[in-house]
Parts: sequence; C-alpha cells; structure tokens
Amino acid sequence: MTLNVYPTVSGYVWTPTIAPVWNSQVQKTVTGRTVAATYQQYPLYKFGVKYATLSQSLFETLVAFFNQQQGNVVPFYFDAGPGNDSVSAQAIGTGDGSTTTFQLLRSYGGFTEPVAASFGTRTAYVAGSSASATFESPSPGYVTFASAPASGAAITWTGNYYFQCRFSKGTTDFEQFLYQLYKTKSVSLETYW
Repeated sequence: MTLNVYPTVSGYVWTPTIAPVWNSQVQKTVTGRTVAATYQQYPLYKFGVKYATLSQSLFETLVAFFNQQQGNVVPFYFDAGPGNDSVSAQAIGTGDGSTTTFQLLRSYGGFTEPVAASFGTRTAYVAGSSASATFESPSPGYVTFASAPASGAAITWTGNYYFQCRFSKGTTDFEQFLYQLYKTKSVSLETYW
C-alpha cells in the first residue's frame, strides 16, 4: 500500500514538537522493590505541528488531507524536518555473502531504530563504496542490493526518511483570525508500527 505524505507548507512558520513514547509499566512489589518492563522494542513518537499563519488555500490543503486520511484512520508519511529526517553513512549491517535485503536504520545518539520509509536521493554503500541497490524493496523501509555484499563488508546508507504516522485524534482545530487567514495551536500526529 502506498501512503500519502503529509503536506508541506513552505514559506510559513511551523514548529514541530517531538516526544518519544514508551509503552512501559512500573510496579512496586510487596517488599517495596520496583519492577519495570517495556512492551515494545522501539519508542513511538508524538509530533505537534503548529501553524502561525495559513492562507485560505493552505488551510484547505490541510483540511482536505485530514479528510482524505479519514481523521486518525488512514496512516501517512511525515517528514519531521531538518535534523530529524536524514542520515549520513548510517550503519545498517554487515554483509554475509548471501543476504541482499537490509532494514534501513537511523541513530539518535547511541540509540538505533528502524526507518519506516526513505525518500529523495538515497545511496547505499558496501565497504565505503556506493553499490547498486533498490530502495523501497521489499517495502519502503528496506534496501535490496543487486548482489549480496561480501562477508564482513560494512553496509551503510545516506538519505532522507519519513515517520509513519496517523493523526492522534479524529478531529483537529483551526482558528480563522482574519479573513482567509488561519492558524492552529497544534496538529497532533503519532507514529506506529
């Protein structure tokens, strides 16, 4: 299934907020000790996108997109913007001489997690040299090499990635503050796997 991409509104102020979310539980035992567990391997993320000014046409674009996604029913891709949408020479594995498909990854500091989808100009490298590869095969978060990388060869990629999101709620609010001008305090999005 091909997902839509959240529309960008270049030239207008928007400031995304980003919050990693873990599904975890912390309990105290009868002896007073604390026991903690997480129910997921990677965090989910919540985004809040604020628009200070939207023209009538951009307002209509965002409302139409929200309606096309049926509120929070249909997933889509979201570009979290500069600093949160690209990697350079990101390690994704080591060749074994037979595997041709690798999950794309990204690292925040020392924490590495999978990428839902990549876009734009992307390059895959084997042992530091660009290699013939197809992105989005078998799915948008993978890269498939034309031939299996040699055993022990470091595999990296450079490019941009999307988060796979849904709207957090089945409703969103826009405020018309002047004729054909709108703003919103926050459009809430959340990732999922």
